[in-house]
Amino acid sequence: MQTNLMEIEKTIQPRPLSLYDRLPVYESMSGREQFLCMDANEGPPADMVFLERVLMLSAAKAVRYPEYDDLKQAAGAAYGIEPEAVMPLNGADEGIRLVLQAFCQKGSRVTGSFPGFSMYPIYTQMTGADFQPIPSLITFSADINGLVAASKKADMLVLASPNNPTGQRILPLELRKLLEAAKEIPFLLDETYAAFCRQNFIPLLEQYPNLLILRTLSKAHGVPGLRCGFLLGDPALIRSLEPLRSPYNVSAIAAAAGSLILREDRAYQARCRQAVRVAQGLRVKLLEAGVQAYHTDTHFFLIQMRPGEEMEVAAWLKANGILVRIMGATLPGILRVSVTVQ
Repeated sequence: MQTNLMEIEKTIQPRPLSLYDRLPVYESMSGREQFLCMDANEGPPADMVFLERVLMLSAAKAVRYPEYDDLKQAAGAAYGIEPEAVMPLNGADEGIRLVLQAFCQKGSRVTGSFPGFSMYPIYTQMTGADFQPIPSLITFSADINGLVAASKKADMLVLASPNNPTGQRILPLELRKLLEAAKEIPFLLDETYAAFCRQNFIPLLEQYPNLLILRTLSKAHGVPGLRCGFLLGDPALIRSLEPLRSPYNVSAIAAAAGSLILREDRAYQARCRQAVRVAQGLRVKLLEAGVQAYHTDTHFFLIQMRPGEEMEVAAWLKANGILVRIMGATLPGILRVSVTVQ
């Protein structure tokens, strides 16, 4: 395994100076507080009394630059790994960018499932690399055989489980199959939504030194505005990637609050389970009404309509105080609905 890790480390590349071309701009919408927001995949919010106490206790940290030892120890304890296997992040998105920046350059080939999180191909293009999407099956489950075949010609594999926007997870045997096929390349597994299906592939880090896993407090713990996430991996690989992390990338308040949340937020699992139950109940009601609502393993799911009809439905819902996500030209006729509260 050590030889394998050394080979993986050799593939870390300096960032090219070129090509940002015409990349889309990620824009947020103002005035969201007046809507029931079922569009952003936010998880059930943290308990406000608990969160206020956490932020009060963390506020004094703002007068100094942040330190991350305590946050790494809290994350290590929460995820069952050593602190040296943890890199704090300004949200999981930073980890996606950092890993792609580390391992990719112009001409590199990155593969992943389609549909998937929109930032995977965007961050890939920012390095000059090519993103090769492997279309999901008709049920929106991942095409594992297609991904296995593609990984043999790829320089990196990026996947999420459960996947965004489909909400479907990769089964343990399927992930093992992918890991065995992709032993010689970096494999980034995004577990942003893992808590919603009580799935945990972190123990596999000991067996696969090329595996890197993303976790975040945003969804499961209900604090997306805190911007606190983690890149988990072999300690030697994490050390190799440290120079690419921006200094003080996680604010002192976020680091202190994140430590407390990881140690004290014992109610997050119940909140996640409740959100999934409500989402499943909503999906069943839609199916009973004749609407095609796809299977999900988490708190959000996709709805199929006739192309163009999704725009009308989303506009009607917005006029009635509800926001849902229009998936756009890549998935015509599809809406994504996420449950944050009962």
